[in-house]
Amino acid sequence: PIRPAGTNTQQPTAQQSSGTQTVPVPAPTQTMATQLPVAELKHNALVDFDGNRDDARWFISTADMYFNVLQLTHSISDTAKIAFVLQHMKEKEAATWSLAKQQAAAKTRPFTLGTWDAFKKDFDAAFVSAEDQAEACSKIQRFRQENRSISNYVTEFEALLTRCNYSDPDEHIALIPQGLNQKTIQMMHFENLPTTMAGWFQTLRDYEKAAVQLMDNRQE
Repeated sequence: PIRPAGTNTQQPTAQQSSGTQTVPVPAPTQTMATQLPVAELKHNALVDFDGNRDDARWFISTADMYFNVLQLTHSISDTAKIAFVLQHMKEKEAATWSLAKQQAAAKTRPFTLGTWDAFKKDFDAAFVSAEDQAEACSKIQRFRQENRSISNYVTEFEALLTRCNYSDPDEHIALIPQGLNQKTIQMMHFENLPTTMAGWFQTLRDYEKAAVQLMDNRQE
């Protein structure tokens, strides 16, 4: 089996023990990131949103993806993220909502637009239909890995989780291992089970990365 290493910070090594090879998953590396101001975000990376509910989920998900990719090399504050998105809400109902957000923020001392997670929840409440949320919450309860790769399973699970807009996602943490297929469960060995959604997502991605590395090493 391939064994995630939990909090072990030692460099990963392949060990042969009783015919079974274990590959510790490397701990996340800490890198210095450059703070990126909102003025340097590329405005053509996001199409303007006018409040059309058919486009709401695509709009906020595209913004989230753009920020996640940038954060591989840069640090982006929540204020910069929110300001960037508000600048793309210029028409119709979206413009009215954006203006209200800006006016409320202008009254805060010190100035703040809040957190990105809170902003997304407010956006969903305003523009994502209750039917869409209910459908996602129903689907996530029976969502299974089946023949998906681990990374695809995690990505689709995260998308459903965002649409569900749970007040406390970690209360539903049991849904993640519940959906894994037997092959994945049998090959993984947990010294300590993750206690948060984010911990599960990272553990699964680290496991898949270690498995790919092991296969590459065997082919050399």
